[in-house]
Amino acid sequence: MRYAIIGSGGREHALSWKLAQELGQENVFTIAGNDGIPNAHALPLNDGFQALHAFCRQHQIRNIVAGSEAALVEGLYDYFLGTDIRVFGASKAAAQLEGSKIYAKEFMQRFRVRTADFAAGTVHSEAVRQFVEQRAGAVVLKYDGLAAGKGVFVCAHAQEAEEALHSIAQQYGAEAAVVAEEKLIGDEISIIALTDGKTARLLLPAQDHKQIFDYDKGANTGGMGAYCPVHWCTPRILADAQKHIIAPTLAGIQAEGYDYYGFLYFGLMITEKGAYNLEYNARLGDPETQVLLPSLRTPLSQLIDACLHGKLAETAIEFQDGYFVDIVKAAKGYPANPEKGQTLQTLAPLQADTLLFYSGVRREGAQLLTNGGRVFNLVAQAPTLAAAIEKAYTEVEKIQFEGQQLRRDIAQRPRRILPRLAVFVSGRGSNLRALYEATKAGGCLQGKAQISLVFSNEPDAAGLVWAASQGIPTLALSHKGRQRADFDAEIVQLLAQYAPFDGILLAGYMRRLSPVLVQAYAGKILNIHPADTRQHQGLNAYEWAWQQQLQQTYITIHEVDEGLDTGRIIAQNAVDLQACESLEAVEKAGLAVEHEAYPQAVLGWLSWQGYKDGKP
Repeated sequence: MRYAIIGSGGREHALSWKLAQELGQENVFTIAGNDGIPNAHALPLNDGFQALHAFCRQHQIRNIVAGSEAALVEGLYDYFLGTDIRVFGASKAAAQLEGSKIYAKEFMQRFRVRTADFAAGTVHSEAVRQFVEQRAGAVVLKYDGLAAGKGVFVCAHAQEAEEALHSIAQQYGAEAAVVAEEKLIGDEISIIALTDGKTARLLLPAQDHKQIFDYDKGANTGGMGAYCPVHWCTPRILADAQKHIIAPTLAGIQAEGYDYYGFLYFGLMITEKGAYNLEYNARLGDPETQVLLPSLRTPLSQLIDACLHGKLAETAIEFQDGYFVDIVKAAKGYPANPEKGQTLQTLAPLQADTLLFYSGVRREGAQLLTNGGRVFNLVAQAPTLAAAIEKAYTEVEKIQFEGQQLRRDIAQRPRRILPRLAVFVSGRGSNLRALYEATKAGGCLQGKAQISLVFSNEPDAAGLVWAASQGIPTLALSHKGRQRADFDAEIVQLLAQYAPFDGILLAGYMRRLSPVLVQAYAGKILNIHPADTRQHQGLNAYEWAWQQQLQQTYITIHEVDEGLDTGRIIAQNAVDLQACESLEAVEKAGLAVEHEAYPQAVLGWLSWQGYKDGKP
């Protein structure tokens, strides 16, 4: 089976590389590709696809993969309907999800896809102007049509919003259509699926870095680097996105009767209230593709074939181990006015497992010269994210050209939304105070987590009162006269109003959890127990240690399962009891260790769960 890939950049080079691994390079053609892509052919695509059709027939190509979005918006899929050549991509009608920001927002609104509030119109329309004014200019403004990732303006105040509207009018005309969106605060990720219009198979979550300079400064670009998987994107986040974004999108595609056999990109913002969809793309992202395809273990051609035959539901998807990091080198002057014609110099051989995807180069004799804004992508793989980052930055320095630009913080962006923890107490909650102080200046959890709710089964619990005095949201529900399972089921329902939570910490919570609550937050609940859980379970652990006349006891932090103190041990800390001459002294010694051990254990646990900022 032979494939033609439509597009000219690093994304198309990665597609060519992936399919060539499976089918042989002689069976993979790139149309309008740059000189760095093997088997690339300069072919006009502005003749209604007639030249492309003739080329496919000449070379016995049966499948076309749309790399770039423009061809889909212009009707690539529709042109080949009724022929023996299949296009892996969205129909012209479905491609409006990317081709028009206004159409996409109205689609999301119609099918209840969770997204930011918005107004639509021309740059001078009353609806847009009023929306911007009501938010004092703190909005996101998007040109309605295709803009290669450069038609988005994130504004902080009224002057910036006015300048953005003026810029859109200058670039796209005085009556250019725009979307003005509520400015969401959170962490962006890219979720890309293959779909046959009924089923979606998700690639690994990836994160792009759009701005030209480090720390997300400067102008928007097509993307200066990416990595996958996103270490903090947990199954709970993906489940939230599936429920509120992916599933209703597929339902909308089916309700509209769209032909959609291709890639579907969700640009998500992960906020304190959950995942929001910022935009759709009807194709793979760039530079996300350059890390996602190397991470894919399942043959891409197999997945494409399953989509084209409507059998994706019967096809599993598997991934390689480890992390993948892509560093983009861009030309001087990019993105506004990139210089061209600089010679690429390879100073040392790249490691054999390093991947190099060209985005904008041309060949002149034996030399490659820069011929675009983004010039090439260097992709490294390693077992840990830290090792992949180090390897990528080491290898990318081996290829140089005059005036090059690159970001030095790829895959190292700190999270804007910290992991959200709920703490359960029944009494004074002394560990609650220790956990809270650890999130403040100088504490081990500072910038690593936040306590977003304190819950108690005792409405007058001292810990609840203290939490409220600190401005922490509180919730109480009396357990008296309630069956354990029924009580916990109601807790799960109440917590859903504050979701998502990344962990529940029990801090003197005097209730054994039922399977209802444990299963709802499986692997997400920690307890602190003042004994070795392999020797003593349940209540009165300090009294047990005193009665046993122990010289040393332990503080155990463990995950909660359906047994009594039987969950996986996260940490244990010894408590020296040799100088204790009373039960009160035992408790005092134990609490001192508890207050230090619990925050440290939570920090380690969050790191293992994938919530650590920067390098895990």
